[in-house]
Amino acid sequence: MELRYPAALALLLLVPVLVRWKYGRRTQGAAFSDVASLAGVPRSWASLCRHLLPLAYALALGALVVALARPRAPLAAAVSRQPVVDIMLAVDVSGSMKTEDFLRGETRISRLNAAVGVLRDFIAARREDRIGVVVFAAFPYTLAPLTLDHDWLSAQLERLAPDMLPYDSTAIGSALGCAVNRLRRSEATSKVVILLSDGRNNAGQLSPQDAAQAARALGVRVHTVGIATAPADSDSLWSLAQVAGGRHFEAADLAALRGVYRELDRMERTDVDVRRYTRYEERFGWFAALAVLLLVAEKGLSFSRLGVLP
Repeated sequence: MELRYPAALALLLLVPVLVRWKYGRRTQGAAFSDVASLAGVPRSWASLCRHLLPLAYALALGALVVALARPRAPLAAAVSRQPVVDIMLAVDVSGSMKTEDFLRGETRISRLNAAVGVLRDFIAARREDRIGVVVFAAFPYTLAPLTLDHDWLSAQLERLAPDMLPYDSTAIGSALGCAVNRLRRSEATSKVVILLSDGRNNAGQLSPQDAAQAARALGVRVHTVGIATAPADSDSLWSLAQVAGGRHFEAADLAALRGVYRELDRMERTDVDVRRYTRYEERFGWFAALAVLLLVAEKGLSFSRLGVLP
């Protein structure tokens, strides 16, 4: 628990003054010439409890001061963020991506399996950014829209498999157009598409160059990654990235692929504009209620024998 206005506790210094002002004048007592004769008289319950009234009054004032200081308990921290970087990952899932020409240790793995592992690490490193995934072969398919739920997004990557889409072709232009369209209404500071493929464009209604021109017109930067020991169409991917203000990378092995996405992670960083706030449960009511109860008790006791004792 914390106090919203801790300076209000300085009012506690007035509590003894107010108690003395109200009850101090009653402590003078009666004048006796000789009190020896009263020594054997037993003390009544009222005389034993004569301090209850000033104590209740003091506690009531103290509780009232604490209520004024606004005690509250933090419930949960929340984050209000401004969009920083929105990233669409476009991933080739055509039949050639099942080629096992990558090594993980001594085990051969497919190009797509290598890409999935690297993409998972890339997503995990960008907690403040919205990321989505488009997969493509002969046509594109949005596997995941832009989201901040990176755990869910990583789980979607496990669904990727070569030939998961029918018709074994590679529609790079259509895939890029789909990814750019997902970013069209984004208000992020930076909008990026990272397209990974091992082939050449041989399907789709939209050419890669037209898609790149559309990306540039919408302020979307496009990076391309050729994944293969011998990428089929490096020049086309390089040209596409140049038109859309990005860079082209090639990865012939797993180490190179990891290096590519580490470089992309470093390049696409923007200062994070985050406002953090905390929701609170107000507790001042408890102390205000306690103050009222103590004042009522003090007032009630003042009509008893306690209230007439000197």
